[in-house]
Amino acid sequence: MRKDPRTCDPWPSPPFSLLRSFTRTCEYAHAISPPQAVDAHDNGINRYDTDQNPKYVINTQLPSRVSRFNLDWNDSDQSPQKENQGFERAMKLAGSEFLESIHYHAKSWLPARSIVKDALLKRKGVDPSGEIVILARTCPWKSHLYELEEELKIDSTLKYVLFQDQRSKDWDVQAVAIAPSVFK
Repeated sequence: MRKDPRTCDPWPSPPFSLLRSFTRTCEYAHAISPPQAVDAHDNGINRYDTDQNPKYVINTQLPSRVSRFNLDWNDSDQSPQKENQGFERAMKLAGSEFLESIHYHAKSWLPARSIVKDALLKRKGVDPSGEIVILARTCPWKSHLYELEEELKIDSTLKYVLFQDQRSKDWDVQAVAIAPSVFK
C-alpha cells in the first residue's frame, strides 16, 4: 500500500532535520505563497471559516497585488492581448516575491536558528527559572523558538526574549506569546 505523500516524512533524521524544517516553513508557514492561495484570494475564498467581520482589511499582500493586474471593468481595451500583458506582469511580481522569500529564508531566517538554539541552551545561566532568553544579536527568532522548544523538549514556559539592537546598541525586551498565533 502506498503512503500518502502529504503525510509521510520523506526526510530522514538529522542532518536533514534542518532542511525539513526549512522546507516545511516555506510550504506551510506561508513563507512562499502557493499559486492556489493567490487564486483562492482572487476568487473570494477565505483562508478559514469566520462568523465575524474582520477588524481591518489588508490589501497589500501578494494576492491583492496580483489581482490588480486584472483588466479594469471599464477599460476600453478588453482584448486577450491586454489581459495577457496583465498576466505577465502578475507573473513577474509573483516571481520576484518568490525569489525575495527564498533570499530572506536562506540569508536571514535560517542562520538565525543557531543563535536562537544557543540562547535556549544557555537560558538557565541567565535566570534559574529558564523563562528568560538572551539572544547574542538581533535576529528573526519567533518561529525558531517554538520549533526548538518542541525539538529540545523544553518544559518551562519562556516569557521574555532580550537582545541588543546592533545599530542603536539599545536593549530590547519582547514578551513571548503562548503559541505562534496566540498572545495572552
